[in-house]
Amino acid sequence: MGLTYSAQGDFENAQSRFRKAIDIDADAWESLLNLAEIHQIKGDSDTTLQLFERAYSAMENKYQEQPQKIEPWQAELGVYIAEAYKKRGVLKMRSYGIDKCST
Repeated sequence: MGLTYSAQGDFENAQSRFRKAIDIDADAWESLLNLAEIHQIKGDSDTTLQLFERAYSAMENKYQEQPQKIEPWQAELGVYIAEAYKKRGVLKMRSYGIDKCST
């Protein structure tokens, strides 16, 4: 339902639906990605990055259950996160890489 609202440009209802899914399952990585994309459209880069990081962590948690669904998304998302921190002048080290360390 959130995707339908989002496609119609009804971001408030879309956000509400995605948040409900996340409330039910904190590792609902698809809902986290969709919510992040709405914030990206709205120009809220801080929230976008936080949600993308949460989605990446959720993917790690769900990988054993959904490797075929997650694999195509995870590497690209990791690169996006790393590039976002690079643009901010922040170096992060972790498996995608990343624990916060500023440079």
